[in-house]
Amino acid sequence: MNSDTAIRLSAGEAHAAWAPSYDRNPNPMFSLEERIIDPLLPGPAEITEMAVLDVACGTGRWLEHFQNRGARLSVGFDFSPEMLNVARRKSLLQDQLLQADCLSIPVLSNTMNVAICSFAVSYLDDLCRFASELSRVVKKGGQIFITDFHPAAHRRGWKRSFRYDGGVVEISSFQYSISSICEKFATAGFNLVTRSEPCFGEEERSIFEGAGKGLLFEEARKEPAIFICHFRRSTDRTP
Repeated sequence: MNSDTAIRLSAGEAHAAWAPSYDRNPNPMFSLEERIIDPLLPGPAEITEMAVLDVACGTGRWLEHFQNRGARLSVGFDFSPEMLNVARRKSLLQDQLLQADCLSIPVLSNTMNVAICSFAVSYLDDLCRFASELSRVVKKGGQIFITDFHPAAHRRGWKRSFRYDGGVVEISSFQYSISSICEKFATAGFNLVTRSEPCFGEEERSIFEGAGKGLLFEEARKEPAIFICHFRRSTDRTP
């Protein structure tokens, strides 16, 4: 692939190629996401009594985070064997990983207290089934966090992409509105607690500069970059 070439791959193909370098460089999207979500997560005293699920865990970024916070049980799964191979090299995660699809979650019903799906919902072709599966595995009163690229970022021309073999790989994805995602989860029995649409802040400036994109930072920080939806599983109805 030469420097002038950009190709579009399916999510599976793209993540197979991306896996070896996925953890190599700081990602401003991840930085922003973590800044917003971290204060919303259960505290140390609570998390030690909880079972946590990292949905589409990739190389285990959030799974490792929950392990370090002392979660009683933490499980991650992903459809990509290449991403899971990277995750398995991390000593804390070796026994907590499964290969599976988001539309058929390999977890017993009513067992999880917290679930997180980070930057993956737009790869799924059936949001209703996904929401229903999470409703099945998350206990009543349990929490889930859904994050992804902000739809406005797509409209501004931002691409889900990465550098590979001297060129650029764009990842195929579905374009869902935040409202439609919230509607699907409400139908599945989740109540929206918080909806956040943050912009990049000063905390991400150095990441842009380190990637040689410092001139883009001032423009990028003016509009929402990601969205985060925090839901709680209803305790008074079964979807």
